[in-house]
This record gives sequence, structure tokens and C-alpha cells, in this order.
Amino acid sequence: MNKSRQGVTTILMVSMMMIVSAATLSLMVVFSAEARRTRDAGIAAQQRQLLLAGTKAALEALRAEKGESLIHVVLPESLRATLTVEMESISPAPSTIAMQAVITATVDDHPARSTVIFEGQGNQWKLRSAVLK
Repeated sequence: MNKSRQGVTTILMVSMMMIVSAATLSLMVVFSAEARRTRDAGIAAQQRQLLLAGTKAALEALRAEKGESLIHVVLPESLRATLTVEMESISPAPSTIAMQAVITATVDDHPARSTVIFEGQGNQWKLRSAVLK
């Protein structure tokens, strides 16, 4: 009788260890997914901020009439990011001067891109449209 109780006890202990192991594994998967989601949300927020900064840099370049077609915005190294603005004229009609800026923000090798269109001339430029890609 004593040996059968030991067998039942051993089977129960092994079963409980398997349940605890499965629960631990499930928690690790959930925590890992949550950490990834948090990291991605932080990167996306930083990308949006950089795209806004790129829009401002493009507008300032237009108002200063620099005529640059490629702008590399200098960022602190601690951001581990790059920001470039590519400008080109896309005037649809002779009476309208329009410039398109393709802004690329890369954070930790995760790129984000937006295209903004400005209308105006001299230092009088207005944002006409913006598309996040």
C-alpha cells in the first residue's frame, strides 16, 4: 500500500510541475509580446516626432529660399536616428508653385516616411497636404 501511495504522489508532483512549467512559459510569452509592443510604440512615437521635425525643417528651408534638394537634419547621437528631407518642385499649374517634401525618419533601423506638399513662394509657404506612409 505504501508503494502505491508513493507512485500516486510522484505522478501528482510531476503533473503539478508540468502545469507550473506551462504557466511559466505562457507568462514568458505574454511578457515578451508586451515588451515588444512597448518598444514598438516608443519607436513609432519617436518616428512621428521626427517626421514633424522634418516637416518644420522643410518649411524653414523653403522660407529661407535655400534651394536645397536634400536636407540631412542633424540629430543627437543618443536618439540613434536619422532624418532626411528630399525636396522637389511639383507645380501643377503655372499660377501655383508647389513643392513636395519626402521626409524619412529612421529609428533603430525602423524607417517611417511622410510626404508633405507646400504651396507658395518666397517666404510665404503653407502646408497643403501631408500623407504618412
